[in-house]
Order: sequence, then C-alpha cells, then structure tokens
Amino acid sequence: MKYYILNIIEEKDSKRVNTVDKWMDLSFAPIFFYEITVEEILEKRKPTDAFLFCNRSQDLSWSHSKIVGIGNNDIYIYNPIEKVKNYSTEF
Repeated sequence: MKYYILNIIEEKDSKRVNTVDKWMDLSFAPIFFYEITVEEILEKRKPTDAFLFCNRSQDLSWSHSKIVGIGNNDIYIYNPIEKVKNYSTEF
C-alpha cells in the first residue's frame, strides 16, 4: 500500500491559501499540472513528481493507495476511485 500527501494551495488575494477542506466538500481532489495534460506527462515522463503520481494511478493497485489531505479544519484519508485524469469543467 502506498500513501500520498494531498497539498492543495491556491492563490487568493495575493496570498497562498490551503483549500483542502473546500475541495474535500466537493469530493474531488484537483491535481494541477498547469496547461500540461496527463497524457503529456506520461509520454514525456516529466515533471518527474507528476509522472510518478500519474503513472502510479494507471496501475490496478492504485485503488488500494491512501491519500492524506490536511486542511485547516480536518484531516482526510481516502482511497482514490479512479486514475488521475485531466481537469474538466464538469467539476
């Protein structure tokens, strides 16, 4: 079993703010890779940390991983339900 730390920091009013609680309320964890797609990360194998994370999510054992997010109000521990995918406006 692998463990991963989810750290969601966003820019708000020129400050870096922890928004883990907000995203956990939406039952969605964004993984921001700027304008690059998951497919490009897997193909180019870069950036290295993003590649390792996205590549791991392709494995069948991914659903047995644990992701830990530390928000301002709570600590979240959960299992991913699907592989890492590109952000969509559906969310």
